[in-house]
Amino acid sequence: MSTLFVNNLNTASGSTITVPTGKSLVAPGHVINTQSVNFTGDQTTQSSSFIDITNLTLTLTPASSTSKFYVVCNIAASSSANFSFFRVVRNGTQVLTPDTVGNRATSHFAFQSYNSNADPGWQMFYLPCQFLDAPNTSSNVTYKVQFRMRGDTGSAYVNRTPRNSNNSNGWDVHGVSSLTVMEIAQ
Repeated sequence: MSTLFVNNLNTASGSTITVPTGKSLVAPGHVINTQSVNFTGDQTTQSSSFIDITNLTLTLTPASSTSKFYVVCNIAASSSANFSFFRVVRNGTQVLTPDTVGNRATSHFAFQSYNSNADPGWQMFYLPCQFLDAPNTSSNVTYKVQFRMRGDTGSAYVNRTPRNSNNSNGWDVHGVSSLTVMEIAQ
């Protein structure tokens, strides 16, 4: 194997440098693969156990076992009873967990309406989540976004308000939730 040392790389003609099929150019710190999905419908749960959010699942095959993955999701969330919880799992296991859990619910991000005595029927918020993950594997990696309701009452919603009124006044909007995963070369 030989090493080529250059200060500049340029095309012999045109404006494109092509890497042959089946070959790869390694550039640490650069995005080498990006996948993204959207969920445009709506979903409801009364479960106190985490369930998958429809369509917010991505499977990537790492180019290298040292690849890192930048995970970004935005969830349009609401709840009829103050609390709902959201998390990202990799191959079925929650990726980030707080150091001190005790008896508390664990999640990456959560929704809490401001006032339990007020009508939360029209409220929906976009919950952002982003993190860098290092799974250290060359096997397929599957990321999913999941959600659940608090343990004792109510419903958690994705992409809709609790009331879900269909009128032209604009009180009850529908949203779009997304999951994007970028593989970063190391």
